[in-house]
Amino acid sequence: MQTEYRNINQGGRARRPARHAANVRVPPQSGGQRAARVRQPGPYGYPAVPGPRTVRGARAAARRRQKRRRRLVTLGLACLTLAIVLLAVLRQTSAAQPAGTEGGAAGQSDALPTAAAPHEGPPYTIAIDAGHGGTDIGAEGVINEIQLTEATIGYLEGWLTQDENYTSVRTHAADTFSKNTERAAAANSAGASLLLSVHGNSDPYSSDSYGLECYPQPPGRTHHADSLRLAHLIADKFGAAGQRLRGNAGVRYIYYAGDDESGYEKQVVEESDSTVYSEQTFGLLEKTDCPAVLVEQCFVTSEADVAAWGTDDGCRRAARLYYEAICEYFGTEPLPGT
Repeated sequence: MQTEYRNINQGGRARRPARHAANVRVPPQSGGQRAARVRQPGPYGYPAVPGPRTVRGARAAARRRQKRRRRLVTLGLACLTLAIVLLAVLRQTSAAQPAGTEGGAAGQSDALPTAAAPHEGPPYTIAIDAGHGGTDIGAEGVINEIQLTEATIGYLEGWLTQDENYTSVRTHAADTFSKNTERAAAANSAGASLLLSVHGNSDPYSSDSYGLECYPQPPGRTHHADSLRLAHLIADKFGAAGQRLRGNAGVRYIYYAGDDESGYEKQVVEESDSTVYSEQTFGLLEKTDCPAVLVEQCFVTSEADVAAWGTDDGCRRAARLYYEAICEYFGTEPLPGT
C-alpha cells in the first residue's frame, strides 16, 4: 500500500513535497563578502541536484578521462608496432648456415653441428680429415684420390700422436664415408682448435696440370685470418720442398654459385681478392667452428705430381710438412724426423 503524505499550507490545500533539494542562497556576510551557494539535502533523503558549477566540473572530468583513454590507446598501439618491427628484424638477422655434400657447396637441408668450446693447449686438439672415403673414391687418375688422402692422413696422425702437444681427432673412420655435417660435427664436438682436410686435385682435360692449392675459410668468415695464416704456412712448406704453388703463392678461395635444383658452378678466386661474397665455399669449411684449411695436395691425373706427392713416400713427406706447419702455427717445437 502506498502511503500518502500531505502538507497543509495556509490555504489548506495539499502540496506534493519537493523531490530534490533547493539551492539556497545565503545572505551576504559582513565585510561585503559574496553570498555562497549551499547544497541542501532534499526531503526524505533524496540527493540534491548538482548546481551549475558541479555540472561543469563533471563535464571537465569526463573530458580528462577521455583524453587519458586516448593516450593509453595511442601508447598501446605504439608498443605493438615496435614489437612487430623488432620481431621482423630478429627474423631477418637470424642466420641459417646451410649444409652440403663432400667437396661441394654448402646446401640448405642438414642441421648445423653443435660446437664445444675449443680446447686451450697444449695439448691442442687437431681435427684431421681424409677427403672422400669408403665407396666415394674421389677423383680418378694415375691413382685414386682416396689412396692419397688416407695415406697422408695416416702419417700425419702418427706425428700428432707422438707429440704430447697435440691430440688428433679423425672426422671419420678410415675407409668410411661421412657427410660434411657429420665431419664438422666430429671436429666441433671434440672442441678442435684446428682442422686440416687433405684432398687430391684432377684435370680431366690435361695431364699437364700439377701443383698444390690451399683453400682457407674465405673473407667474412669468423676464422678467416687464422685460417689464412695456416694456409700460407702449409704453402710455404711445400714450396720450399719443391712443389709448384698454383695461383697466388698456392693460396686461393673457392665459391659455389647456384642451388640444389639447377646445380652449382665452381668459381676460383685468388687470395688477393678480399671481397666478401655471399656464395658458399666448401661445405666443411663453412660448418667447422675453428680455423680450417682444405688442401689439394697434388694432381692425381699428373704422373709427375703423383710420383712426387702421391706415392707412399710422397704422402709421408707431405704429412711431415703438414705437421711442421701446425707446430709453427701454435709455436711448438716439432719432433725430430723427416
